[in-house]
Amino acid sequence: APESAKADDSLAGRLVLDLGCGMGGLSTALALEGADVRSVDFNRHYCHITRLRGMRYGLELAPINAAGEALPFPDAHFDIVMCVDVLEHVRDPEALLSEISRCLKPGGLCQITAINRFAFRDPHYHARLVNWLPRRAADAYLRLFGHAKDNARFKDRQTLHEMHYYTFKGLERLLARHGLGG
Repeated sequence: APESAKADDSLAGRLVLDLGCGMGGLSTALALEGADVRSVDFNRHYCHITRLRGMRYGLELAPINAAGEALPFPDAHFDIVMCVDVLEHVRDPEALLSEISRCLKPGGLCQITAINRFAFRDPHYHARLVNWLPRRAADAYLRLFGHAKDNARFKDRQTLHEMHYYTFKGLERLLARHGLGG
């Protein structure tokens, strides 16, 4: 590739939001590539783990414990927004996408992943064909076949009917409503 193309692809100096940073793997990788990373997660324990992971690599990551539906950043702030495996977990996907759109600079890049509503195997519950069932029936199916998660022990776990999965067309429409399609 020409040298100019390489420079355009560089993360060096770009302000990147890792929304739903989890345990910090992506934040760390982005920072090691030279990005100026802001990590955000709703789970305060994940924020702590992200900070520790960064320290392991000599990085000073300072994750913010916040909900994606109310980001503590100014308008048109980020060059890049990463939202990987988060959309299904938020209470209000419309509000999350509105916040991403608000915080992303005009012409900025955004990567959002979403779970396929009709996936053969559910990635959270590891059960076949459960995504094809109506959501309330799916929860009963998971309990019946031993795939339900222990919500009494882990208070932040969601039932399948509380999560947001999308068809490709449904996700396209959702993103377009917030100026993120294309």
